[in-house]
Amino acid sequence: MKSNLRIVRIAVIDGSYHVRIAVKGNGFNGEGDMTFVLDGDRISSLVIA
Repeated sequence: MKSNLRIVRIAVIDGSYHVRIAVKGNGFNGEGDMTFVLDGDRISSLVIA
């Protein structure tokens, strides 16, 4: 499966990065949300909704 991801927007709320992603490819097409929490320069948590 091949997909392309494009960042629509990024918001920082209470130390978490809320990223809206547009997906286009051979499977799912549309938008979704990812929430990242960083610990230094590493991702300590990632939630895909």
